[in-house]
Amino acid sequence: MRKATRKSKTLNVQSVVDNESTTEQLSLDELCAEGTFESAVYSHLHLHNRHLLTESDRAAGVLAPAFLDDLLGQLLRVKLNESTSTASLLAPDRGALGTFSAKIDMTHSMGLIDSTTWNDLHIIRKIRNRFAHEIDIHDFSDDSVRDLVANLSIAGKVPESVAKDPRKIFTYAVGQITFAIAKNFPNGT
Repeated sequence: MRKATRKSKTLNVQSVVDNESTTEQLSLDELCAEGTFESAVYSHLHLHNRHLLTESDRAAGVLAPAFLDDLLGQLLRVKLNESTSTASLLAPDRGALGTFSAKIDMTHSMGLIDSTTWNDLHIIRKIRNRFAHEIDIHDFSDDSVRDLVANLSIAGKVPESVAKDPRKIFTYAVGQITFAIAKNFPNGT
């Protein structure tokens, strides 16, 4: 298996958003086993975004939040005591922390994410819900989706090449949020 390594000390999120190079696909758990958590997240985000580039807007609007949901779940598993009660709390659909919304709120309550990230995650959750539950919404140009994207804190701070494309703003925000979450993992987790 390929060693997960980070290419530089500073993250250029734009290069992650636009990167279309091919890489073998490894799960986040496999990447963590191969190197530090930070490098694993970088590699996983790179793979995730590469796949998002080929997906429809609807798929991207559902898959990116699923990635963040999984990342928050892993962060909570690391920060909470390892036990059957923790596993039960994080169980999808039946655990108190099984939903994306509950994971967002718990990580914020624990001080693991700031209020801006908390708000952006809830906006991304609402975007996911629009794509997943409203049959007439197919892309990021839909008024309700575009308005939600415009409310992301990053929306006014993205490079000009991204600023006019709601999908790119969304993907850029996912990258920024991923690293805001990842900084809370102990090195090597």
